Amino acid sequence: MPSSACEAIAPLFRRLGLALAVYVALAWLPWALSEYHLHVLVTSFYYVVLAIGWNLLAGYTGQFSLAHHTFAGVGAYTSALLILHTKVPIVVGVAAGVAVAALLGWGLGTLCLRMRAIYLALATWAFAESVRLLTTDHLTREQRDASTLFLEGAGWGFGGSVDVDPVNPWNVPGRYGWVGGTGTAAHVVPSNRAATILLTQVAMTGPTPTPLMREFWRYAAA
Repeated sequence: MPSSACEAIAPLFRRLGLALAVYVALAWLPWALSEYHLHVLVTSFYYVVLAIGWNLLAGYTGQFSLAHHTFAGVGAYTSALLILHTKVPIVVGVAAGVAVAALLGWGLGTLCLRMRAIYLALATWAFAESVRLLTTDHLTREQRDASTLFLEGAGWGFGGSVDVDPVNPWNVPGRYGWVGGTGTAAHVVPSNRAATILLTQVAMTGPTPTPLMREFWRYAAA
């Protein structure tokens, strides 16, 4: 093998060896640390990964993105919900979270990476901020009280309802989603990592949810 090729491969093997040594050094920590210290260590590594991902984009390519935390949240919810509700192995859940976050990142990147400098930053910030606004109640107490017939314990984000008061068993503060007049409903409950989807195609005949919807939500909250 030419000496130039050996010189190019040698750093790669050194990095792989260093990564393997670090892995071996950290693999025993779950059995040696308390639950609290392990939690702090895992959280620290999580932010290290976020920093590495941001540096990969900003440090190496010069692109300035403000949506990394949103992609991390999407991946975390995907893996957690799969593991919790389908009992898939953790490795499968993590892989699914990576895939969904990557797909979302590819879609946003296709639209935004033709932008440069502050325009890319503004576009990715707008995406991350939109996710926050969709899941935040923007009504005052007076507005909610005047709309009790329609809201029933919920407030309103940008495009969907956000539960505020536990009026019914299924009204968990922070639960957000949508109820469609054609008999469809979808909600996410961040506090217990649950998601509910109802597809009936039976149109609503009034401003309040149908008995079937209520029974479905009551069953899901049990």
